[in-house]
Amino acid sequence: MGFYADLGSYVGVNVLLILIWFFTGGVHVFPWFIFPLVFWGLGVIAHYVSVFRRTNFLDRITEREYRKLKEEQNR
Repeated sequence: MGFYADLGSYVGVNVLLILIWFFTGGVHVFPWFIFPLVFWGLGVIAHYVSVFRRTNFLDRITEREYRKLKEEQNR
């Protein structure tokens, strides 16, 4: 749930920043909104990886350890 809140904040705030940039000079001004867009985006990607990708990795390690202990117990 935390990831989706983070993603929603990211999208909402960055849309607001782009609109501020557009209405305060637009294409004639340096697109400064790119910096929070990129760096906060990297944070959101890291959050996604930690929530959704790491789980599969941890599940595999846990399953491997469980099988190893079960095998030792059966000896």
